[in-house]
Amino acid sequence: MKTLFNSTGYKLYSTQQPGSLKISFSYIQNADGSLKWFWNSKSKKPLFLKFYSACTVNAKLYSIAVRLIFELGLQRLLFKKETLYCAVEGKPVFNIKGDWAMSTGTAGADKALLYAAERFYKIACTETAKDLLINELANIRFASSSNFYSVPRSLFHNGNILQTRDISKNGHRQNTFGRIHAKAVKGIGQRYQRRCLVANWGYFQMLKKNLNIFNDENIPPGLIRKLNKVIEKVDETQYINLSFSHGDFTSWNCYVQGNLLSIYDWELASCDKPKGFDFFHFIIRNGILVDRKPWKAILKDLKQKNRLTLQFSDAELIHYLKFYLIINISEYFTIQKQKVLDVETHLLLQTWTEALNEFAKEIYTKKELLIMDMFDSMHLTPYAVLKFPDQEPEKLSPESEIDILVSPKNADNIIRFLKSNSMTDHLMISKKSFMYSIRIIMNNKQILNLNLIQKIGEKSFEFMKARKMIKRSVADTFGIKTTCDSDTAKYLHYFYSLNEREVPECCKDFIKENIPEYKQIKITEQIKELKMQPEQRISFLKNTFIYIKGIFSGKEFVMSVNGVKGTAGSAVISETANLNVLQDHVVPANRTANTQNISVFPFVTWEAGENNQNKKLPDREQLWKIDSSLQNPI
Repeated sequence: MKTLFNSTGYKLYSTQQPGSLKISFSYIQNADGSLKWFWNSKSKKPLFLKFYSACTVNAKLYSIAVRLIFELGLQRLLFKKETLYCAVEGKPVFNIKGDWAMSTGTAGADKALLYAAERFYKIACTETAKDLLINELANIRFASSSNFYSVPRSLFHNGNILQTRDISKNGHRQNTFGRIHAKAVKGIGQRYQRRCLVANWGYFQMLKKNLNIFNDENIPPGLIRKLNKVIEKVDETQYINLSFSHGDFTSWNCYVQGNLLSIYDWELASCDKPKGFDFFHFIIRNGILVDRKPWKAILKDLKQKNRLTLQFSDAELIHYLKFYLIINISEYFTIQKQKVLDVETHLLLQTWTEALNEFAKEIYTKKELLIMDMFDSMHLTPYAVLKFPDQEPEKLSPESEIDILVSPKNADNIIRFLKSNSMTDHLMISKKSFMYSIRIIMNNKQILNLNLIQKIGEKSFEFMKARKMIKRSVADTFGIKTTCDSDTAKYLHYFYSLNEREVPECCKDFIKENIPEYKQIKITEQIKELKMQPEQRISFLKNTFIYIKGIFSGKEFVMSVNGVKGTAGSAVISETANLNVLQDHVVPANRTANTQNISVFPFVTWEAGENNQNKKLPDREQLWKIDSSLQNPI
């Protein structure tokens, strides 16, 4: 706070100094405890709401509540306060004893925003921020003198403060892209236009180079991998139309005033963006952050609103949408360098990764894309994948199931994500006492089997704590969180011991390296000990009830085949999963039940019930082929 005021003509002190004045600041903090907004405690108006975009219902309610607090004069009681001392140093740009408010934005922001006397003052805290303010002043001057929109009058102070007039008076924000926005987009684009080869498009080439060396563990790696692949597929011998654009054209950066749109925040404006950039930006950002729409609905809006302004053909719309996504996402990571992963950033990342699928489907199958999207959506979620190879998750073999240790709450979030994904046709979910078995039917009829596991045990007994395994998980080369080596070794040891099988040679050394010999107790002995413990008996009765209830709750019957994974029992499942004619009838949802529930019975299920009576069942020849595979272990 003290550093910020140095640029405005004041110097702050913690203790009284000769010639200093006492002043009290009220403030609101960010979630991490840093300052978000602060103001003169004597102010009778919540001027800090000038920095707040009340676009959503919750935001509007918050704004109303704050205004009510100030109307009732309760602000001094409800908001935190700090007393400091200030002295004039230089020429002040505002009156510190009057009504004013300051915003430092989110944690890590490199500039602050001051509002006083119907003017905004952007204060640069770094050299990069100063360059942006200089660029904004140049952009405002370049964009002015238009009949399609208006811009604020601006001045530059002290080498790092940009003053702009408040253009919100007698205006209102409009979330829907209408004719007045279409007129403004057209007017902005007409300020400058050019056509060039993609190979000669300097801004694109710069972002492409920056993205190749970009590395941030907070960003989902699948999104970066997918974006790079889409960029690699761009034909650089084609021509692209570029035009002047605002760069951050959104409902919260403009006000409707009669028949004119007043636009501010021009710091990201440039002449190097693809045609239609502002059009795409307004609808996509509003769809994600205000309306919370899925990508399918946003794409529909783009096609409808296109008739209002750009009137692209269908092919042109998709063509320029691709370049908008490439430029906007690349800028977000490498130029704007957003670091704080709040809810809004998470929504942006999740929608972008699905939007890129429109162009990545030429590179990946839909199943591969869904796997990438799912893991990206879980990037900040605690989980651990069992028995997972250190490779890109999308390169798993087509027959592979994915077994994920995850809490019940996060399992519900994953299911919710899968249901809303544009590549999902429907889900078949079998809920057990210890896991969800999910069969994902994609809209191209590909199938992905997924197990979301909450407990690892033999029926009612949990012999490895999933919660602790999740806590000990480690991220592999591609950002996938897998069980640590010691947990994986312990899991394998338990599995083969329970099934009374010899540990395969390929696993013996791994288990020995990660589990001390004295800890290699047979699972049957450990379960026997667990059953003898009094605290387990109640759990035994409870879990047995849940287990039995789970068996009889589904509308299905079971054909059991003796064996463990790696023998004929797995062969029948594997063969069945790949027969297209059986995909409507065979549900290998628990194909690896012997690995999650450590059961000696992997099983195949046929759906039963009135809705399936008329379905064609597999013929005898096909069943014979499956049965014959039992004679040949994998």
